[in-house]
Amino acid sequence: TVRLKLEYEELLEAEGGRIDYVLPRSESLDSKVPWSIEVRWQAKGGLAGLFSPSHGIEKKKLPGGVIEARVRDGATPGSFRLSAMLPGKDGFGASLLAHPDESGKGGWFLLLMTPPERKREEKKTGGTASEGEEKSMGRLPALLGRELTLVIDRSGSMAGEKLDQARAAALQVVEGLADGEWFNLIVYNEAVESFADQPVEVTRGSVREAREFIAGLRVSGGTNIYGALERAVAPPPREGTLPIVLFLTDGLPTIGETSEKRIREGIVAKNRAQRRIFTFGVGTDVNTPLLSRLADDSRATASFVLPGEDVEVEVAKVFRRLAGPLLSAPELTALGSDGKPGRGRTSDVIPARLPDFFADDQVVVTGRWSGKGELKFRLEGHDGARQRKFQFEFKPDGQHNPLVP
Repeated sequence: TVRLKLEYEELLEAEGGRIDYVLPRSESLDSKVPWSIEVRWQAKGGLAGLFSPSHGIEKKKLPGGVIEARVRDGATPGSFRLSAMLPGKDGFGASLLAHPDESGKGGWFLLLMTPPERKREEKKTGGTASEGEEKSMGRLPALLGRELTLVIDRSGSMAGEKLDQARAAALQVVEGLADGEWFNLIVYNEAVESFADQPVEVTRGSVREAREFIAGLRVSGGTNIYGALERAVAPPPREGTLPIVLFLTDGLPTIGETSEKRIREGIVAKNRAQRRIFTFGVGTDVNTPLLSRLADDSRATASFVLPGEDVEVEVAKVFRRLAGPLLSAPELTALGSDGKPGRGRTSDVIPARLPDFFADDQVVVTGRWSGKGELKFRLEGHDGARQRKFQFEFKPDGQHNPLVP
């Protein structure tokens, strides 16, 4: 047995607000070497985020502006690629990877966007402005709080380990909310029951009462999905918050409205507050298209937990990603050379509706572009106090990144 340690230096050039790193590895599918890859990245001026187009990674911010990334599956063959995004002048990180098509008059692009961190800015005269002064100057983005409703299936099929994991996930969510945020708990089988008539503020007392409510959950009966969702989206939204629903089920709708089409259309019509409905399907007996469409229609995502996997871990992973909302209802527009929306400049853009921007999050947009010259984009969204705009431009011509198409 030989233990070998290699240390080497490599010069990485910044291009288009991004620094790319490649660790060469065998592309052979027969290669079964269980690599363990850990990256700690620090750059002068800070980093906006890390993205790997080749491997699934888990990211974590460390003190001193360091970002740590670990590869989820080290056995996956092929070179490990990692891109570090640099913050722009306004702190917003954006970078474009591109590859031309056969015509040479367009091609495929992959756009990475990372929101700016919340920082209190200093006045030009020196010192730190008060919160009121900063708001009047438009310098301090309002802190968007969360109004979170956790909806838990307690039908008979949830008995045993699944309910235990759901209880643990509920406790983790409630105790992970910050002071000044709001929450509610809804449980359902044939009937729908609520912890409160509408979301309550996070306090020591409300959290203590929520623990008692969660501990008392028992299973029985069928699955009234429509009734539970209807209750979750009904209350008017709390001003200055981003309303979020975490909806968990392990079965098909068996009570009340059971038509997939009518459930989806009914909830879309009743969701006047535009609550983001993050769905969790537990096991293999769930209506996958329904849960996926409920999430897509509300700028959220669907997650599915297979038998043997931990419900608590999956809910906690999504909840961590929803920490610190920064920009809600964002809209991305491709611009022409005159700064006005450019018709036909981009096509096949996915996702068609952008998700909200959260702290430590990264939004990936893919699509096609046509024409020559720079690609310009404008991003607009609300930070809880005002509408914000970011504009950025890239030069796709000359880029040849074969991973993009």
